[in-house]
Amino acid sequence: MNLIAKEWETQGIRVLIHRDLKNLAPADVCFLHVDLSVVPPPYTAFARLYPNTVNLHVTDIRKTGYSRNLVVRGDGYDGPIIVKSSLNHGGEPERRTRPQHPVGKLWRKFHRELTRRASPRFPFQQPSITNKQHYRVFAKRRMLPIGWLDRHDIVVERFRPEQSGDYFVLREWFFLGDQEYYNCELSRDPIFTSGTHCPALEAPPPDLIRQVRKEFQIDYGKIDYVIDCDGTPVLFDVNKTIGLSDPNSERARMMARILANGLTSLVT
Repeated sequence: MNLIAKEWETQGIRVLIHRDLKNLAPADVCFLHVDLSVVPPPYTAFARLYPNTVNLHVTDIRKTGYSRNLVVRGDGYDGPIIVKSSLNHGGEPERRTRPQHPVGKLWRKFHRELTRRASPRFPFQQPSITNKQHYRVFAKRRMLPIGWLDRHDIVVERFRPEQSGDYFVLREWFFLGDQEYYNCELSRDPIFTSGTHCPALEAPPPDLIRQVRKEFQIDYGKIDYVIDCDGTPVLFDVNKTIGLSDPNSERARMMARILANGLTSLVT
């Protein structure tokens, strides 16, 4: 958002970062940008006071609410699965808002190591997933430890990756209003955030992925997806507060220039 805001300022648009919900700052457009998986109601109530609001309707991006690949009891599926955090960014933004007790931090660190090192059949093991490095892939659903399907802070999905030769593929669709930017990256690791840029595979998203954006009514954000071995689009992630691994790169600045032009399409 900092890069996009700089682009707006070069166009003569005044940008104000406002954190006070008690006092209304005069503006033509409110850009609701709250880095939490669930936006607290006071923020949306405040945003409704403006004549135009970006991302007013996208208030819950927990994976439990939108995943099309959830593994549930009685579904008969026993293929490969992946275990993820239900919260965006492993719940790190939510943890930043809570006071951290030293004993609690030590316990969570121990818990993460137990999850990573212990046998999956260890009956008391429970997942502690705080980033993508803690995601777990199991070759069969039957390998899932006892009780993991009952957790509300994680999701268990069918593992349906896309591969290009020996590499795993990640497709990213960035958008703001009517402006879009496509990115594709490769990695030998099936679970990754940033890999090797692959322009040859970059393409507009299929209709099924575009439909996800319509359902969310999301004006600005990013959707991660792949095309599985059957040619079916597979939704991975929906994000409304985008971060970049290298915000100083020319590609990042180019993306900001493109997306910044989408604001006018959202203003009535």
